[in-house]
Amino acid sequence: MATKKKVTSRSQAQELLEACLLHQVALSPLLEAWRAKTPLKAKDRALTEEIVQGVLQYHYRLRDGLKDFIQVKQGLDREVWLILEAALYQKCFLDRIPDHAIINESVALAKEIRHQGVANAVNAILRKAFKEARLPNLLSDKNKDLSRYYSLPLGIVSRFRQQYGLDECKAILESLNQPALLHFRVLGDEKERSKLLEELSKEGYKLEKSPYSPVGLTARSGEIIYSEAFKKGRLVVQDISSQQVGLFAPIKGDENLLDACAAPGGKTTHILQRLKTGHLQSNDRQVDKCAKIRENVERVGLSDRVTISQEDARYLKGEANSFDGIIADVPCSGLGLMRRKRDIRYHFHQKTVDDLVDLQREILDRLLKLVKPGGWMMYSTCTLTHEENQDQIDWLVKTYPEWEVDPIEDCTIPGATTPEGYLEILPHMAQTDGFFIARLRKRN
Repeated sequence: MATKKKVTSRSQAQELLEACLLHQVALSPLLEAWRAKTPLKAKDRALTEEIVQGVLQYHYRLRDGLKDFIQVKQGLDREVWLILEAALYQKCFLDRIPDHAIINESVALAKEIRHQGVANAVNAILRKAFKEARLPNLLSDKNKDLSRYYSLPLGIVSRFRQQYGLDECKAILESLNQPALLHFRVLGDEKERSKLLEELSKEGYKLEKSPYSPVGLTARSGEIIYSEAFKKGRLVVQDISSQQVGLFAPIKGDENLLDACAAPGGKTTHILQRLKTGHLQSNDRQVDKCAKIRENVERVGLSDRVTISQEDARYLKGEANSFDGIIADVPCSGLGLMRRKRDIRYHFHQKTVDDLVDLQREILDRLLKLVKPGGWMMYSTCTLTHEENQDQIDWLVKTYPEWEVDPIEDCTIPGATTPEGYLEILPHMAQTDGFFIARLRKRN
């Protein structure tokens, strides 16, 4: 009879890391499915997620820190390397865990997934490595050293350096390894924000006004989602950079509008907040995402002026010139989210960008025809590639000469406004997600 495998925080972390790093499975749905079925208690679940997120954040640097203690002849495979990386991460960053506990569980895990010989090697390597227990420093400003130190693939580092120069590139890389802040948007005006801040502060929640959005709040933890204010729909989770779309959309209040790629619904609720007598069609192509939009709209009590549709934006039904304005937050490579979704960096490929550029243009080909003369479009992505951002707008105005850029002014995020009038919000500018926004007008 086979021995039943012992389920521990570290064994579960190992499974998640293997799926994410070795089999290219996206972390967010992976974690969601794991949380629903894991038998671990809350404390042990938290340790699992801490290890997974930590190894993803320091993956290359952890490998560098182990190399001096591993002999080539030991022939360790990728799964065993992940055991060692997880152990070194715990040693360097989780000082509450005793060395013997880390080593013993790592050895047991190595024996379980391989054999006693590998377990012995893991034991010897960790005992030597733990005597120094340090991660390598930044050796130089060469791209390969920046890549290893900040644990970002060389292709991404080279791209950022080419696009932004060395100093801006290093600022971006540094910011991507900082903790992600949680931002909220208040359903109301600045007075409502002040009132809500006072109420939540009295209840013990730690948050502050954002200087970059008149309806934005920044929190140090996610506990606010359990507050009565959140449950009653007085605020929604939305990054400050994403809030700029709704803030700078030229909404009058009585229009017929479309949010074409709307999930999870943050921008939809922002638009609805600004509509008085108009109507919004909020669209996404996936059933579960449409359900999420509906959940968010109903929670904030704004379901009377919205229709939720499930269609592929490339083939969206509708007559030409039927909308006054469109929000086009198109699918993208997501490099602006790497602080929040640390696995994105390891799944990024140039072919993905090329395919996404084609997809974005197919979506735009359809949406641009749906806007009335004199109408507008807010084009946005949460990525940092020029092909998906500035180059797409260049293509758009050349391909569709009836469209022109409507420059965005008065953004309070320092350095975000480009000479062309776009918003290119880099992650270090306001400790937000990276984001790109262009406002366009269709000539009468």
